[in-house]
Amino acid sequence: MKLDFEQIKTLVNGSLSHSYFELEEDQDQFFDCYLKLLHSGKKLPLPHVVYDLLGVLDENRGLNKNRLELSEDTYYYDQFLLSFEHSEECYQIRELGMTYKGDDFWSFFKRFIEIFFQKVKVKYPFKISSNQIRRVLLDEELCLEESRSKLLQDEVLLELLDDKHLILQYREVKPIFEDQDFWDLRTVVNVDNDAMRYAVKDCKKKKVWLEEHSSVILRKVRKGLTKFFDDKSKEAGEYPVGGISEIATKGSFSNLLHSELIYSDIQAPGTDLDMFDCRWLEQELLYYKRDTNQIEEHHMDVWIQIKSTNDYPSLHTAMTRPFFIFSLISFWVEYVPKVHQSYKFNFTVFYQTLSEREEEFFRVLKTFMDSSTRLGKLELVAVEGKEFPIPEENKTRVICVGESANEQPSFYWDKKGLWYHDLKDRTPQMFEYSDTGILKWVEYFFLRMFH
Repeated sequence: MKLDFEQIKTLVNGSLSHSYFELEEDQDQFFDCYLKLLHSGKKLPLPHVVYDLLGVLDENRGLNKNRLELSEDTYYYDQFLLSFEHSEECYQIRELGMTYKGDDFWSFFKRFIEIFFQKVKVKYPFKISSNQIRRVLLDEELCLEESRSKLLQDEVLLELLDDKHLILQYREVKPIFEDQDFWDLRTVVNVDNDAMRYAVKDCKKKKVWLEEHSSVILRKVRKGLTKFFDDKSKEAGEYPVGGISEIATKGSFSNLLHSELIYSDIQAPGTDLDMFDCRWLEQELLYYKRDTNQIEEHHMDVWIQIKSTNDYPSLHTAMTRPFFIFSLISFWVEYVPKVHQSYKFNFTVFYQTLSEREEEFFRVLKTFMDSSTRLGKLELVAVEGKEFPIPEENKTRVICVGESANEQPSFYWDKKGLWYHDLKDRTPQMFEYSDTGILKWVEYFFLRMFH
């Protein structure tokens, strides 16, 4: 259906008067957000639907007392607006929105609408260009009252406000927002373009694949380190690190209170036993009970050096982007400490940036690992030269990634497969580009953290 400009003006203004929420002082920011999405090629419903979603997220927005009411309103309100407003995903998104102020909030809302209507497809029997809508919305006077009257007299235009197709779409796809979408909304200010957003999402997608195999990896690694942990336990001695928690009547003689020995010099009345023997038989001797909650901690500094290279591994082949390596490092940093509770790691990742391309990759790495760096799990350092910093001897474990190094254990790759080279072994070990090969390669990194 083709509409002339006067019909478009009546329909758009009538749509705004049909919203459940009143236009407020920030209407220009809303119009700007709406128009930018239309100009970028996004398919959006008429403005009242988008503004209603804004009202659902912003609980302080006033209701539209002069709202244009239609016979289908109950269906739209109950099955769409109210259904979304009372959903768990809406509660989470509303909480996220409260953390943004000013322009940041509108960036957040713009991204929210973009994700929402990527999932809920919009189908109207008419076409309106973004320029035509712009002319209407940026008019000094929107003429809502006049458009409301015209709309009520035009049954054809009135039918175009019917949102049944939208409601059916919403009911089919809800819940709409997935974990990666919530991440997207949390980082919308830092991830400021689609290319960066795609790159970081690709990293997260590959990390999810690794996390699906995390229980198997940890089980195999712990099994492979059983002897190592047993030896460490023997070196530490048989007693726990903690002090004395209480006095008990059960325990080993090594924990016996020294004052109990005085009873060995006192004869028990009417028996051939001394008081010590009697107290032992009656289980009245007193013992120190040691605090077993204290665990000896081992702190380890780990440097991961990522060399400059043109090719990187992925799940089944080599590629020109390092996103799988980034997901792998994130997985290592998060899951290596879970192997054994007494081992604490301080990770520093050095990324060599010898070109503008690698500088962009480093930005992706920083964005992807932002939560880990803020929590103090690791430090990220860009290395602009060809030489990496030199660590203190015997105090830092150094692992080279991307190139075989003579002085450090190395994880690298080529067209044949994935490689691991330990200083103890003369011959590097190769793993094929397959699920099994990659998981084995990951296990070797875990093992190298402790040996």
